[in-house]
Amino acid sequence: MSKQPIIIPVASGKGGVGKSWFTANLGLALAQSGKSTIVIDLDLGGSNLHTFLGLPNKYAGVGDYLKVKGMAFDQLAVPTPFPNLRFIPGDGQSLFMGNIAYAQKIKLLRALKKLEADFVIIDLGAGSSYNNLDFFAVAPNGIVITTPEFPAMLNLMTFLKNLVFRAIENVVRKCFPLHQKVKEMFVQSIEDNPITVGELLQLMDKDYPKYAVVTRRVVSCIRPRLVINMGVGLEDLNYLMKINKQLTARLSVDFDHFGFIPRDPQVFDSIQKHQVYLQTHPDALPAVAIEGMADRTVRLWRGPIDKSWERLYANTQRILAGRN
Repeated sequence: MSKQPIIIPVASGKGGVGKSWFTANLGLALAQSGKSTIVIDLDLGGSNLHTFLGLPNKYAGVGDYLKVKGMAFDQLAVPTPFPNLRFIPGDGQSLFMGNIAYAQKIKLLRALKKLEADFVIIDLGAGSSYNNLDFFAVAPNGIVITTPEFPAMLNLMTFLKNLVFRAIENVVRKCFPLHQKVKEMFVQSIEDNPITVGELLQLMDKDYPKYAVVTRRVVSCIRPRLVINMGVGLEDLNYLMKINKQLTARLSVDFDHFGFIPRDPQVFDSIQKHQVYLQTHPDALPAVAIEGMADRTVRLWRGPIDKSWERLYANTQRILAGRN
């Protein structure tokens, strides 16, 4: 029996932060390192990952798999021009796939885990829909990507808050009074100073001890990895650290600081030309950053990354030094 692949969902709190571009190029970097890699477009209703791989939109995809009985999921994997890299399209030529049913979601989740590859990178839609949250939760260490602008950071915080809420809700939904308390807590914005997850767990220890044990275990398994795209300087990392401390205090979740990608006008130029950035600009600073993340993925993905912020800060210093 083949081993289960390492599944890496890639999400963002809002659109326009470079999530699909990042997914395509990280997948290529892993493939170039010799790892068999599949990138999957699960931005259903807005699939465009193929454009970042320089591929036409002519293949059957996830939408067809959900509509056609008897179709094998792994047969959707399309070879790309790059060794070790395959691609599973999203909507393909199927319409109205933005809101799939629960049974279809479960079918997809099971199929993802059976793929034969070293790495499976999943490009999710932007935002906090239940489908996005559930696909992100297929693995404990998904990547959340943001730009350093305040609206994107705010949406990042919202996504992570909703991710934790969804995990806790799945534990307590059968206990009506507890479920209601959890919903009341999470419906408030972080600016409203609601009770923290730690405080919620203390209340559960007193009144719902069995639920507290399971909830604490589930929350402890959530460890997203944060990537800043289109960064300008080290001050962006300092800002992210402040948000990290606030979210950790509020949500009782640890984070790994995983990557910093410098802003580069050539990225936008390559997107307009439907070029694969890592192929056409292999020596540019964003490519260096992506390759560094691929190396960290191969070496460090399966466990927590010790001193991740300090490591990323030092790596970013070295990358930005190449700009001078």
